[in-house]
Amino acid sequence: MSPTTRDDQGPVLAISGSNPSGTCAFSAAIRTRDGIAAEVPRSGERGDLAILVQRACAAAGVELAQFAALRLDCGPGSYIGLRVAVTFARTLCTFAQVPLEVTDTLQLIAATALTSDPALAPRRMVTVLDGRQGRLHLGIHQLADSGRLT
Repeated sequence: MSPTTRDDQGPVLAISGSNPSGTCAFSAAIRTRDGIAAEVPRSGERGDLAILVQRACAAAGVELAQFAALRLDCGPGSYIGLRVAVTFARTLCTFAQVPLEVTDTLQLIAATALTSDPALAPRRMVTVLDGRQGRLHLGIHQLADSGRLT
């Protein structure tokens, strides 16, 4: 998956409310040229997306107005968690005039697999998440000639 926003355009904020691992409701990460600052709720702490983004900004040394883009993981996941994350993203994008880029957890898993093993590029990848209650979430992905996951 090649990002729409280039690294040289500024920091990129990524947020998730999908909770694919079941460990925390929300997560936030900021990628800069210097690396990645990631935040998840601390033990015993209520998952507050605004606080996580604020802490990630402080760790990365960036302000909200500096973001080149906001990337949102839109699930599958908790209905309420996703609604909170989508609302947070839309609000931030509207007021900070930051472009929004959307992906999903299944595509992120496939992109991680490609990063770990580039030999997978010519193959179709099947990603599976436990949907709980006897259900599965399934994605079939392939790297297109453009370099994007489809």
